[in-house]
Amino acid sequence: MCQTQAAIQGGPQTLEKPPKLPVRSMIDTLEERWQRACDQLAKRELISLDQAIRTGLLNNPILSKTYADIEAAQWRAIAVRREWYPALSANNAANPPWSLSTRSSTGNQTVGSKPSSYTSTEKFDTGPRLRLDWSFLDPTRTPRLKSDLSLVNAQQLLFDVSARNLILDIQEAYYRLQEARELREDYTRIYALTRTQIAKAQRLRRAGSGTKGDIDQLRSQLLQQLTQLTQIYEQELIAANQLAYTLSLPPGQLLLPSERLTPVPAWSSPLQPTIDEALALREEIQANLANANSFGWLSRSRLSLYLPALRLLAQSQMNTSSSSSLTTGSETSWSETNSAQLDNAVGLSLNWLMFDGGRVAADASQLSQQALASRSQADVTRLLVTLQVQNSYATFTSNQMVIDIAREQLVTSRATVEYTARYYDGSTIDATTYIQNIQNYLNAARSYKASVKDFNIAVAGLYRYSARWPANTQVELKERVQAAKK
Repeated sequence: MCQTQAAIQGGPQTLEKPPKLPVRSMIDTLEERWQRACDQLAKRELISLDQAIRTGLLNNPILSKTYADIEAAQWRAIAVRREWYPALSANNAANPPWSLSTRSSTGNQTVGSKPSSYTSTEKFDTGPRLRLDWSFLDPTRTPRLKSDLSLVNAQQLLFDVSARNLILDIQEAYYRLQEARELREDYTRIYALTRTQIAKAQRLRRAGSGTKGDIDQLRSQLLQQLTQLTQIYEQELIAANQLAYTLSLPPGQLLLPSERLTPVPAWSSPLQPTIDEALALREEIQANLANANSFGWLSRSRLSLYLPALRLLAQSQMNTSSSSSLTTGSETSWSETNSAQLDNAVGLSLNWLMFDGGRVAADASQLSQQALASRSQADVTRLLVTLQVQNSYATFTSNQMVIDIAREQLVTSRATVEYTARYYDGSTIDATTYIQNIQNYLNAARSYKASVKDFNIAVAGLYRYSARWPANTQVELKERVQAAKK
């Protein structure tokens, strides 16, 4: 434990207290910080919900990734189709492709100090070959092609799933940002009103009809409201960050809503038809079934390995050889030889796996079980789809009633606050009454904004979970697909 010098010397140990700032000065300092933060946020550009959805659909990289997966699956299917075409190759049978073989030899004989003869031989060989390979009968090709086409279908369905999820994420982020922004506006108005009430309480006290306790109580409430404003500002900033994330905005860029938080048009379909529509149209269920179909075809392709496969092979090869020899000695002689030979061959290749101990059959069974698992996953997805629709519908119907109640509560509490502020006298209407009334108003504002936000998100969720596209979103999605193709 640390000890001060006075304690070590035996003197009294005291703790230094920080200087106490006047409440009014502290409030002014906090207000300046708060105002600077609000000014920075107010400089951000505004965007409507329709513009936000369009921006997200055009910019979000999730859709680019999903579309690239579609293209990859399509090219796999194209590769299988192209297996039907013959393959033509060229090489050199004896050497690496298109290389030339050169050989040389020399020899001499000596008698005494002088050579009596000298021989030099140069040889030049080539063997270019053309080879045609056509696998015209492959029992595994058609099942593999159908498996890849099923995967293409699944990837296309998952692209729509990604787009629907993105639209719902944008809508949720936008509605939450609207809620936080408008709550900050409500709290800011109440904060300004509380400052006015403090000034009124000070005038009443100077006139002899007020108390210092009311002033202190109002100032304490002012500080609490400033804390709440800061917390709401944090919520607004986090919601703006989430919206920027879903819109794939550049780092540091934020956008604020240009529209007020109002209830969207209500969902018109009853619950059961909505569930039936979702079960019939949801892409997730269809993607599970497409995956099951793909595994089923892969299982057939493995079993097809037990069937014979035929290939046509054709080959044409030209072998050439050229040599020259020079001999010197008592007589000089030169000789040169050239030869060329063309060989052509055509034949069939048979490949038939007659017995492998059942390894291929085991692979086929494993793929068949994966197909069964994907079909079971489709059943699980149906249950999840039903739950999603039911939960969103429950939120929709409950908040549809809560909105009307919260709106009436908000109107009544606002009138009460206005009456309390207008006729505040420090006795019949004192600080305690004022604080209770503004708390009721703020609670009503929170309840109303939350109910409208939850109502709007529930309607957006019903569009998403019933596989309906919100208005004009399919047009933007087609533009994104065209941009991805380019």
